[in-house]
Amino acid sequence: MKIKEKLRGIKELNNNTMLKITCNDGEVLTGYYRGYTSGANNEPEIAQLDILTTDNKYIGLFENEIKAIVVN
Repeated sequence: MKIKEKLRGIKELNNNTMLKITCNDGEVLTGYYRGYTSGANNEPEIAQLDILTTDNKYIGLFENEIKAIVVN
């Protein structure tokens, strides 16, 4: 999934935006949007989405780990 294009389609994306992310392995995570890092600015060179989960854990997910993103 191309994170950048999906995030651009979300109106009013900010730290109060709750996301539901389905991973390729079937795991579903829910949390607040905290940031996006392009592949050009990340090591390894894969885009990353950062969220703060509902149980207060910061999680970074690589683009190749994400199957779907929806506003929750």
